[in-house]
Amino acid sequence: MKRVLFIRPEGDQVGRTLSSWADRVRQALNFRPSDYPGIEVSDLSGGSVLRTAVEAAAKDSDLVLFYGHGSDTGLGDPPVLDTSNVTAAGKGVYVAAACSSANELAKAMVKEGVKAYIGYDDLLVVVTAGHPDPLGTAHKKGVVALLTGGTASEATVAISNEYRSIREKYLRKSDPDSAIIWLAAHGNLKTLTLVGNGAAVI
Repeated sequence: MKRVLFIRPEGDQVGRTLSSWADRVRQALNFRPSDYPGIEVSDLSGGSVLRTAVEAAAKDSDLVLFYGHGSDTGLGDPPVLDTSNVTAAGKGVYVAAACSSANELAKAMVKEGVKAYIGYDDLLVVVTAGHPDPLGTAHKKGVVALLTGGTASEATVAISNEYRSIREKYLRKSDPDSAIIWLAAHGNLKTLTLVGNGAAVI
């Protein structure tokens, strides 16, 4: 049984937008469970995203998916995982939809035994309410790659390729929303980073 942990604080508009990215992954798991055999899902959201709860759940998870604010040294605002409690991160694979965490935090996690960390080493650009948001599709493709036996490198490539597709699609349009989406996909493609073992699987 593979344990998948969703962490989504949902503390503000950005957090709620990123939580909708998590919903897309959850829908894939729920709508076609036969495609993902042997998956056990835990979902910490909103007020249940406490430091102690995350520490308890993360240590036994094969795949940890975080959706929220991040920094060079932590996930969450306030942090629920950071360089001071990195030993609680466990030994799985992380995919973090969060700014800047693929720096000191990711390196510290990998040093403590996390197999691989897919995240962003600078800003993660999010398109919030009032605009179309295709960016979560890129994230979903990476997670699905991992859930179906792909490596961390393959998942990172899947995310990158989808950002490229989004960028190409919206380059051909001239409305303001398209310009925003193009800039977001372009920026996220540049900051997407894999730390750790690219051959890692969940």
